[in-house]
Amino acid sequence: MVGGMSFMETADTLNKALNSSLGVFLISDPSGTALYANLATEKRTGFSVGEIIGKAPGKLWGGQMPRAFYNKLWATIGEKQIPFVATVTNVRKDKARYPELMAIAPIIGKGKKTPDYFIAFEMSHLEGKAPRERFEREFQKVFSKKGALNDEDRLRYILQTLGSKHAAPRMEGKSLPEIFRETLVGPFEERFRARKVDHELILAAQTDPKQFQALYNKYRHTIFVYFMRHAEGNIEIAEDLAQDTFYRALRYLENFRLTNASYGTYLLRVAHNVLINYFRKKQFLSIIDETILDKVTPEVCQLSEDTLWQSPSLLTTERKVLSMKYQEGFSIHEIATMLGKSENAVKLHLSRARKKLRNTLIG
Repeated sequence: MVGGMSFMETADTLNKALNSSLGVFLISDPSGTALYANLATEKRTGFSVGEIIGKAPGKLWGGQMPRAFYNKLWATIGEKQIPFVATVTNVRKDKARYPELMAIAPIIGKGKKTPDYFIAFEMSHLEGKAPRERFEREFQKVFSKKGALNDEDRLRYILQTLGSKHAAPRMEGKSLPEIFRETLVGPFEERFRARKVDHELILAAQTDPKQFQALYNKYRHTIFVYFMRHAEGNIEIAEDLAQDTFYRALRYLENFRLTNASYGTYLLRVAHNVLINYFRKKQFLSIIDETILDKVTPEVCQLSEDTLWQSPSLLTTERKVLSMKYQEGFSIHEIATMLGKSENAVKLHLSRARKKLRNTLIG
């Protein structure tokens, strides 16, 4: 129990407090790898929390200052172990550059000689020279080695300074590193554990494609069940679509880069696209009247969808509207708008094209 609350209540209270903050709050390990980020970090930088965790913020939205600046920064927070405050230039995910008041401080546990973590503030919500200068003085004082505040007061300072709407939970004698580890860093590590494990499996498979079997074994049931739900319980179709999903994943494995989700999430996205293509092919077949299927020769049945699309009997515009309608999934209205034609004209092109395809199939 912490402050009369259970661990879960304490973690929930602190997370709510930080996620309601106006300012960016980030925790990194001693090497600068992000371990925790609040919602303000997402809003300010454009990167999702999933994209941030496990990465160096300097490589995502920082890195715009001269090398001498970063040398000074690391000498200050690492070697001297004192806080560092400066105005920097950052770059959002959408490539927009913006100035930022940044503050970083080492967090050192009792009896430790090196930092457990670094915490970083970005204070865009502070306006005016005087408030910013006051923040710099206070931040330096609160997180200096000789700071008079205890860890509970420091936690209150963090939330108040960031503009949180919630009060800090009581710590009941626990240190700031302990509170961070138990309520923020630890849960985030658990949340992204699957991604970390997948990352190791992916690196192995990229080195040796035979190692892809481990990813296949891990996720084959998930993908198979996904297709069973959408293939009306047809085991044969579900197995074929699952195999197609893993084939595509293996084909592009060399260029795959893990971002903010587990590999299982990525595979489900691939599976979704495979399923869409499957239904589009079914929709393509539906343009042929069932009454003529018994007249179709076995050779014609082997024609691929793309082969039929390129039938010499089709005019260029007819090929275009067929592709847009049945391969790309556009509506009649959308096709008409993009081609600068009336909807009736598009319908006429489709009707003529379908008739020509029927004749092609019947031979």
